Amino acid sequence: MSAAAVAPEDPRPGPLTGVRVVELAGEWSPMAGKILADLGADVILVEPPGGHRTRQYEPHLEDRPGPDRSLWWWTYHTSKRAVELDLGRGDGLERLLRLLGGADVLVQSEVPGELEEAGLTWPAVSEVNPDLI
Repeated sequence: MSAAAVAPEDPRPGPLTGVRVVELAGEWSPMAGKILADLGADVILVEPPGGHRTRQYEPHLEDRPGPDRSLWWWTYHTSKRAVELDLGRGDGLERLLRLLGGADVLVQSEVPGELEEAGLTWPAVSEVNPDLI
């Protein structure tokens, strides 16, 4: 087997290596997800189509706005992976439930009732993953 065919070891193993976290992008939860990621957890950030509005927060790299130029964004979302899902359309909710089915932890800070309106209820989540924290 060639060296290219072997997956490299996690370059930043930590006490949470092997723990999968799904984080719903929001303004009040990114530090929690960042700490978990920095401790080795695999954090998957779920953003709405076009990215979360915090991608526009100032300050911007070289004072030029853009979705990938917010220093606020990069401060709180390093060490994470991201996926865009539209929970209100198509198969977005189904895809999120599949993600949660393989997760250990859900981090979310949405306004109470907002996720339920999108169809993400505890009965739906516990059906795919009763052990989710």
